[in-house]
Amino acid sequence: MLINNKQINKLFVGGPITEAINKEVFDEKLKLLFKNITSKIKEEGFVCFSAHEAENYGVNIPTSELIVKRDLKHLSESDFNLFLFPNISENVPFRTDGSFIELGYSLKFNHPTVICTESKDLKGHSPMLKGLNAVANNVRFITINDLINSENLSNLFEKLFQKEDEK
Repeated sequence: MLINNKQINKLFVGGPITEAINKEVFDEKLKLLFKNITSKIKEEGFVCFSAHEAENYGVNIPTSELIVKRDLKHLSESDFNLFLFPNISENVPFRTDGSFIELGYSLKFNHPTVICTESKDLKGHSPMLKGLNAVANNVRFITINDLINSENLSNLFEKLFQKEDEK
């Protein structure tokens, strides 16, 4: 995959973990979503960095210090970052503090970044997220359904980052 004339080989996938665990069990719907997306990424030949997989969806959670070191290492090594911000109920996104810290690092590293939410209008999300494009030209928003229904993630992501005159 080529984005902004740069070859993309390694994708970081972020999203809720802590708030997705209820009584020591990871939310099943969310688990299926992340498994589906990480499988697609790997099937297309990319290296996929996923804390969800590393922690076996809440079964093997390391110390906070190890989480920070691992995730920042993966973010620095990735070429592209994908964040899933699903809802826990209608218009109420899962709380995901760690993902927003990771998103900040993604912006710092100037990586192409795709943010996936339940709705195009970002209902329930913070003004900071809604206004991100005012300062970040390497961020795109799509719906989770658009991501799930895409037959080819490379084509989807390349199209999202095409310059207007190339479309």
